[in-house]
Amino acid sequence: TADFLRGLSASDVRTAQDALKLQTMLPAVDGTVIPMGGVGTLLGNGSYEKVPVMEGSNHDEWALFVGLYVIQTMMKLSTDMDYQTAAAATLGVSSTIASSLTAAYPLSNYMNNPNLALIAAGTDFVFSCPARATDIQLAANAPTYAYEFSDQAAPELLLPIPPADPSFRYMAAHASELQFIWNLPTPMGMALGSDEQALSTTMVNFWTQFAKTGNPNPAGSMTWPAYTTANDSILTLNTPASGVQVTTGFKAAHKCN
Repeated sequence: TADFLRGLSASDVRTAQDALKLQTMLPAVDGTVIPMGGVGTLLGNGSYEKVPVMEGSNHDEWALFVGLYVIQTMMKLSTDMDYQTAAAATLGVSSTIASSLTAAYPLSNYMNNPNLALIAAGTDFVFSCPARATDIQLAANAPTYAYEFSDQAAPELLLPIPPADPSFRYMAAHASELQFIWNLPTPMGMALGSDEQALSTTMVNFWTQFAKTGNPNPAGSMTWPAYTTANDSILTLNTPASGVQVTTGFKAAHKCN
């Protein structure tokens, strides 16, 4: 209850949050605000407020979590065993599931680089394919605009370069799109370049128009079509200006089969 929560100290809240770890990032299925069954069930059966939605993911979402793992463990991922160990740890799955998952993303497909392989596997498993599944559910009931942020040179705001592996690159990692929308302060030497500034302007126009009208397309701009199962299209957000385009290869690129 609200009274109970107000009676807790900051230390109590922090202790509970640390015990729950990633669960605190997920909706609480309380049986009242969110009925039993959870968000996936509600989206699937249409039991939610049907309004236009803009939603998307980043091309290399899991790079943030691989980077965090490298920093915390102070180790460089270099072998297949490192790859499987890191997969189990970062994804929170058993070694058996991690082995099955990594087998679908063999190091030979990623220049024998466990960082790249794990980033691809985690991104597809946790972010990209669930996002596409959500697009399919939402689009059945209201206009849904899907995007993928793909700037491989986006400055990383949340974590420093992993000291144990100077070759590590965050690329279009989780949260790297936020500074393009909100004009956040950037680390020294990591400000947006001219192409990225142009991408930022384009994104702000889309986001603002969507907030005003429920349709992200400003007058005179390119057309960002609503997602449908028939077109299976998303808006790719990348540099330079020609990198902002409607694409249909998301399902194959992220192994959503």
